[in-house]
Amino acid sequence: MTSGTDESQASLPMHLLILRLLQNDLGRKHGTVALDAGCGTGWLAEAFAVMSNNEKSRIFGFDIENIDLAQHTVANPNAVNGSFRTPKPKFFQGDLLQANLGMGNEHLSSTKFDVINSGVAVPDDRSSLSFQNLFERLNEGGALTVPVCTAPIKDFKCAADFRLYRRINGQAVKEEGGYNVKFIVPEAAPHT
Repeated sequence: MTSGTDESQASLPMHLLILRLLQNDLGRKHGTVALDAGCGTGWLAEAFAVMSNNEKSRIFGFDIENIDLAQHTVANPNAVNGSFRTPKPKFFQGDLLQANLGMGNEHLSSTKFDVINSGVAVPDDRSSLSFQNLFERLNEGGALTVPVCTAPIKDFKCAADFRLYRRINGQAVKEEGGYNVKFIVPEAAPHT
């Protein structure tokens, strides 16, 4: 899956794949608490809100860099802004490699999520710090979408398999994968 820049993480096909994989989890009757980790423009978090369409849902996005673009995207009156009931996503700065994802907001530091999407790849799906930091924030039965490197990391990028995991009895159970993508990797550790 590539776009014109040979990067798939920000491409429309990549976003549509994520939404397809998470559609049932985003549409829970009791509401959904969702996180887009590495939210970039905030487009995907906004789409999570549209798909959830529930006043009980809470959608969050974070990025290690400036979140002004994401906040601007959601505040833009030309952005998706229909009759859906989910409150607008909230954005903050965070870091996948820090305890509590680097979330300084005390209210969010203990939040567990029903849905988490990782906007960056992890070197492996079991021992990498970023995977573990995301997985520990996932509710039982929750869904985590994440690209997992399948080739050596070069210049903080890798070829990856985009996967859907579910937390079952505290374990990461892979439900779906086989989507070849290219992604940025926040961890410099070599692929093993």
